[in-house]
Amino acid sequence: MPDHESAAQHKNYSTRQLKLLITIVPREKAEYYQELIEDHGSNFQFISMGEGSADRKLLRYFGVPSAPRAVIFSVIQEDQEEYLVSMLDERFQSRKHSSGVAVTVPLSSVIGSSLFTYLSNNRRVLS
Repeated sequence: MPDHESAAQHKNYSTRQLKLLITIVPREKAEYYQELIEDHGSNFQFISMGEGSADRKLLRYFGVPSAPRAVIFSVIQEDQEEYLVSMLDERFQSRKHSSGVAVTVPLSSVIGSSLFTYLSNNRRVLS
């Protein structure tokens, strides 16, 4: 395939920045939040089980339960960041026993157009 055809194919793809959304939620709510984030465009996620490291006395003092947690790592597009974090914050505030934390970190140096296409949830296939 000539180089100009390959360049033309890649021209159709945007170079939107990808972000890593890290969401920490009660373990029993992990699947709910994972599906919620996936429904809003995340094409790649994984969940890691965790437990807080704060002293139990300190947690009792502030009235925070020391429940097991799940950490959800999701790749999202930068233009979804504000909406997703805001939506998650609303859910954390409105649901009893569903407190959580959501932060994003920019992803850089993702190599290869096929990997970028997959992670950015771009349905168009490179040929």
